[in-house]
Amino acid sequence: MKLQLLLIDDNPADVRLVREVLAETPDEAAAFELHWAGGLQSGIDVLAQTPIDLVLLDLSLPESQGLETVQRLHAHAPETPVVVLTGCTMSEPRVKRYSQAPRTTS
Repeated sequence: MKLQLLLIDDNPADVRLVREVLAETPDEAAAFELHWAGGLQSGIDVLAQTPIDLVLLDLSLPESQGLETVQRLHAHAPETPVVVLTGCTMSEPRVKRYSQAPRTTS
């Protein structure tokens, strides 16, 4: 059974990179099916319709930025683990805020 991943990212180059990296996974037992959404709301819509095992979430989306993005996603899918992807550097106070963001473990 393939692990169902949802990538929420509006940058086509980043989407292509993630697909290439996942395609290089040599172990058949670690097979992935990647679903893609170009924005937060479309990602929330995918979560409402498809069982997702893990979300890869860009923090810089057109309709949501930073910690608000994680909080909005978590409100719709509190049990789904999220890996945050960001290309920006974070100052110490921002790192502290992100470390206090809600997260789930299984």
